Amino acid sequence: MTWPRLIYDGLTGPIAVSGSAIDEVGGDLNLLLPGWPCRREEGPPHDKGDITVDRRWGRYAVARSGRRKRTIVRTTRGAAEEIGRALMNRAIGQRDDQVGLHAGAVRIGSGAVLLMGEAFVGKTSIVTHLAAAGHHVVADDCVIVRFAGARGPSAVALGFAMLIRLPLPEGTDPAADAFVAARSSRWTDGHVLVRPNPGEGAAFGEETGISALVHLQRDATSCEISAVSSPEAVRTLTVMAWNPRLSTERFMGGIAPLAIGLPTFRLRFHDSADAARLLRSHFGEL
Repeated sequence: MTWPRLIYDGLTGPIAVSGSAIDEVGGDLNLLLPGWPCRREEGPPHDKGDITVDRRWGRYAVARSGRRKRTIVRTTRGAAEEIGRALMNRAIGQRDDQVGLHAGAVRIGSGAVLLMGEAFVGKTSIVTHLAAAGHHVVADDCVIVRFAGARGPSAVALGFAMLIRLPLPEGTDPAADAFVAARSSRWTDGHVLVRPNPGEGAAFGEETGISALVHLQRDATSCEISAVSSPEAVRTLTVMAWNPRLSTERFMGGIAPLAIGLPTFRLRFHDSADAARLLRSHFGEL
């Protein structure tokens, strides 16, 4: 007897996803991770792999090797999202010279501008406007940051689709609306998945040199960008970045040079379209 498994490319080695519900969830994983290379193979039942997904009492249980706790979700799409998070964390933990960062990343001018921010601050909406204007997308919500790539600090793409809430925010530019409509597939009642066309987004594992860090903050009255000090940049990165594999010393030893060495800004904004226009103006047009 054999057990189906999906083998995803990692950044240094493969990551295996298996379990009794892998066939049920596999189609949704393909939608969520269209750019992440994957192959299917059969393995022995006792080899559970790095991540498992099983059907239990009408729900789906997702577990990661080395952890006793399972995450229980109701739908295959919820299971796919949980597996996607687990895959990202596995990929981040495969190397000790990188962190995950809650940030969108788009190439503007000579390098990637990283748009850091908490959930629902508007990262994906700004990335969508920039993509509609012709800028190359690296990530829309979370990105891997390598401390020292071939050209210095770099953003590494993983091949996730863009997860966009509907309806689009009031004030969305028609070009951004059209960009989403032409590239989207239905995900849930409140979200669509958007896959940039070939050439519009970075391929899996592709590194793009980082030119600036931008901390996004909502503001009801203004749209302005200003430089921030290195200590403030370090504090922001400490909150926004993670890699469970790293000791505190190694973690701080990696992010402190990023904050000190890269230009760092705060962008206060109310409207995502205005924020995207300001970023294009500040960091250079195509």
